Formats: sequence, C-alpha cells, structure tokens
Amino acid sequence: MTNAKNVSCVLFDLDGTIIDSSPGILRCFKLGLASVGVTDVPDDEYLLGRIIGPPLAYSYTKFIGLSDEESDKAIAAYRADYRVKGFAESTVYSGMTECLSALRDAGIPIGMATSKPEEMALSIVRDKNIYHLFDVICGAEPSDKHSSKPQLITRALDSLGITADKRAFMVGDKSYDIEGAAAVGISSLGVTYGFGALSELTRSGADFIADSPEDIANFFLT
Repeated sequence: MTNAKNVSCVLFDLDGTIIDSSPGILRCFKLGLASVGVTDVPDDEYLLGRIIGPPLAYSYTKFIGLSDEESDKAIAAYRADYRVKGFAESTVYSGMTECLSALRDAGIPIGMATSKPEEMALSIVRDKNIYHLFDVICGAEPSDKHSSKPQLITRALDSLGITADKRAFMVGDKSYDIEGAAAVGISSLGVTYGFGALSELTRSGADFIADSPEDIANFFLT
C-alpha cells in the first residue's frame, strides 16, 4: 500500500470514532448524577447526542446544569467506576482495526487526540489490543477539566514532529473534532457512524466525510 494522498499524519478521536463507548459512558455518567442527587435524568438519546465528545466538566455543567462543585463530585464518581469497569464496556467499530493497520502499512503516522483522560484512553486501547497501532496517544491530564480539542491536536502533532498544515488530518465524529482541526489549521474528516449527525459535521465545516472505517482507509489510500 502507498500513502496515496501524501498525508503527513492522521489523528483520530476515540469515542464514536474508534470505539462505541456508549454503554460505559452512559452508565457512569448517570452514576455521577446520582452521586449529587439528580433524579430527573435526561433520556439516553439526549445524552448520547451531547455528552460524548466534550470534557465531562462541560457536559455536567452545560447540559445538566450542575454547579462546579457538583460537577467535581459527579466526575469523581464517574471516574471511580469508569477506570475499573466502565472503560471495558466498549467495542471497536467493525473494520477499524483493519483501517488503522492499513494506514500503518502505508507508512502514515497515526495519533490519537481525545478529551478522555489519557490514562483511560491508554487502558482502552490496551484492553482492545490496538495500542500498537498508534504512534502517539494524547488525552486530557487528570487535573485538567477543560482540555480543548485544539490543545490536544497541537500536543499530538508536536509529539509526532508534524507541522500543522492541510497534509495533516483529524478524524472524528463530533463538531469538537472538526472545529478543533480548523482552529489548528489541519484538514478534517468527519465520520457519520459515531455519535454526531451528518448535519452537525457539515455545519461545523468538515472538509471530507466518511461513512465507515472502510471509507476512511479508502479515502487515504486510493
């Protein structure tokens, strides 16, 4: 295989792009709400369309209305379960392992830029046996409640030694991924099989769209 488009690197989001993490995230998010006495919990459809992608602190305060103090307590309850059990309640999307392997075989550097705490991202990719397919994995630091996607993308590029230009790509399913790529000055590939709708991706200015992991591989390699 060859690097058909002369791509300098491909960065991936994690939740909704590489893995379907919704079961563990939903369950742990609700545990966090219960820990601060919230009983009127929005339905799963509402939550799935909002809480997967941004930092937890943003989701708890912006979409639920918790105070900063309540949010801190909810996040602690969420992570206490997620780091032990919730992280494993996820599945790699069909075709994604093959996609990552094909990009590596073509010599394209592969990174991850996720708002999930880095230690949890590492636990997931090791548990799913895909850790070896990444050159760098950049996630939020435990003490940073509001890691922005542009910051994470920049850190991943710096770790790879890659210049931020249109030959570098961010692949993700949410507006945060697309807007983060634009803010840094790299290209974006929005995926429709995750938690973000096509309308969200196009409205956010995605440069390209893929409907499956197979489409991602085909986009870069043909």
